[in-house]
Amino acid sequence: MDVGINLTDPMFRGVYRGTRHHADDLAQVMRRTRNAGVDRLVVTAGNLKMCRQVLDLARDDDG
Repeated sequence: MDVGINLTDPMFRGVYRGTRHHADDLAQVMRRTRNAGVDRLVVTAGNLKMCRQVLDLARDDDG
């Protein structure tokens, strides 16, 4: 168990240290969590902008 997951981190969009290294793979990450039996996540946010991004993720979630 961990305190939470930072799904707003650009690495889930393929960006590391400001440079794109691969395609956005957040959907694949989420699919793997479901396939592993994870049905709930606590998504962390460090500021208001991130909170809005987290809310968008929750609204977009199809599960």
